[in-house]
Amino acid sequence: MSHRITTKTEIKDRDVAKKALDTAGYSYTEDSSNRLTITSGNLRGAWIDLSSGTIVGDRDPGYGNHKIKDMNALKAYYTEQKLLKEAVSQGIQITNRSMQKIGGREKLVLRAMTA
Repeated sequence: MSHRITTKTEIKDRDVAKKALDTAGYSYTEDSSNRLTITSGNLRGAWIDLSSGTIVGDRDPGYGNHKIKDMNALKAYYTEQKLLKEAVSQGIQITNRSMQKIGGREKLVLRAMTA
């Protein structure tokens, strides 16, 4: 038996969402109804409603919680891509990207300089 999972996110920018999906290694289709449907990987079959930021997917209990972790990773990729887009719009160049353990949590650290 499968279970429908709906997650509210801030994923609303189509271009940023597509870059996040590309970074995560997911293929996807897009349609005119403001929706991106993931067609590969652990989130295959889930879709992102860009008008509301909602991700809707299916979690089979036999697969455990890995799909939730993948969804969280996708949200992190989106946040990173959104920051990169904002940096570029302000003339800031990212010079280094790394993941670091800070306070017991994995954090994205970006180094930048103005262009």
